[in-house]
Amino acid sequence: MSFTQYVKNEITLNDLSDNEAKAQLAALIMGNASIVISNKNLQLQATFSQALIAKRFVQLVKQIYQVQTKLNTFKRVNLKKDNIYEIVVHEKTKIILEDLGLWTNQGLHDLLSVRLVASDQTISAYIAGWFLASGSVNSPRSSNYHLEFRVNKNVHRDHLIELLSRYAINAKVTSRRNQTIVYIKASDQIADVLRLMKAHQSLMEYENIRIQRDFHNSLTRLDNCELANEVKSLNAGSKQVSAINTLEKHHRLQFLDERLIDIANLRVSNPEASLKELAQIYEKESGIAMSKSGIKHRLDKLIQIANKIEEKENLNEQQ
Repeated sequence: MSFTQYVKNEITLNDLSDNEAKAQLAALIMGNASIVISNKNLQLQATFSQALIAKRFVQLVKQIYQVQTKLNTFKRVNLKKDNIYEIVVHEKTKIILEDLGLWTNQGLHDLLSVRLVASDQTISAYIAGWFLASGSVNSPRSSNYHLEFRVNKNVHRDHLIELLSRYAINAKVTSRRNQTIVYIKASDQIADVLRLMKAHQSLMEYENIRIQRDFHNSLTRLDNCELANEVKSLNAGSKQVSAINTLEKHHRLQFLDERLIDIANLRVSNPEASLKELAQIYEKESGIAMSKSGIKHRLDKLIQIANKIEEKENLNEQQ
């Protein structure tokens, strides 16, 4: 089961008050239904690809309006031949639409009555209804976080964005296959949407996986950083040992300042040690504390002297 299906299954199990049920039903109608005229009567036809959501639609209609519905099942024309569930409401259609604010004296209206989304509870049910109708969310195990709602009308897009913004959820908009997509990519805000829709079990699953994934990524970044520092330290040590070998080869090391000789011997004895480790070893052996920058300054000095010797030797060879 996909994570999207997991979330939708949980939403359909939530008990709703009549006002919450109206808000959720309105979202399902706007997202999945159309108005048709049959035998001079208005009918509401809602189409769903999942039986559980079709069942939820029927449940909400019966809970609020006590009307019977008709179920038609079709096979989708594709390789999978999935079922399509069509729910037909042929009783009280106009009364239902008027009660939801979707029908006025001027005819069909694109947005539900404001009074139906006047509380946190009804907004929660409404957002959950849109998710049932056209939403999806990536599994937190996937490579990127993404939750979206597909809408067909700009008024629905703007209303969703405005409602989400009330809860500090910053939704963005894009287009895909002639549809408008309202989406959220921030992982913490996706968690807020799940919380808003009262998908509490899904939220716990999401947060547990997200914490594990983020912890693993943090460890990986830390390991990569430590590895990079170790490689950098080894490369620097190799360069320093090479410079000291050049000085010994040309019999110059023994004529240098004693402090440089001490550091040269320290580095040759500990070729893989970091500057911090060299400073600790130096203090332990000599009883004199020296900072990492002090160690580095003397090693850099050895490299400078070795480079001058090599430059002079190359110049002599060219002559």
